[in-house]
Amino acid sequence: MIRYTEIELPREPYMPGRGMTHPRRRPPYSHLPELPVVILTPETWSGTIRYLYAADLFNNGYWWEVHEVLEGLWLILDRMAQPAVFLQGLIQTAAAMLKHKVGDSRAAVALLVKAREKISTGPSLYFGLDTVSYLDDLAAYLAGEKLIAPVWRLMGLGEHRSV
Repeated sequence: MIRYTEIELPREPYMPGRGMTHPRRRPPYSHLPELPVVILTPETWSGTIRYLYAADLFNNGYWWEVHEVLEGLWLILDRMAQPAVFLQGLIQTAAAMLKHKVGDSRAAVALLVKAREKISTGPSLYFGLDTVSYLDDLAAYLAGEKLIAPVWRLMGLGEHRSV
């Protein structure tokens, strides 16, 4: 599995509607580690631990958790700026994967359409992600044309670490 950090993954991914207690209702709320919130830019993404951990989460099927981690970065950005639009699109792709996993393919496709609109407004290589290939792989996966879930392969970090 592709990993970009050595931060421990949660015990199990949260799946809504599966009888699991919501992570925010688990005392104490310790589902995810405390990570620094910094302004994410095209120049700083490769050193932003929160972004890299979100990639680890996505690549390992923790799609609800991706939203939680990226939201901290998204909240401090100008909503109209490209980094915020991109992060919102990534959050929507994680939500699409989650909806697909719980069997709501209609919602998954609708989220993918919204995500594509946002992500496609930026460069084809943004924050290390080949956005065109990623979105195409995600669409093929949601349509049942690919059996392997898409991952975030972040370019510019040298060799991908497998942990």
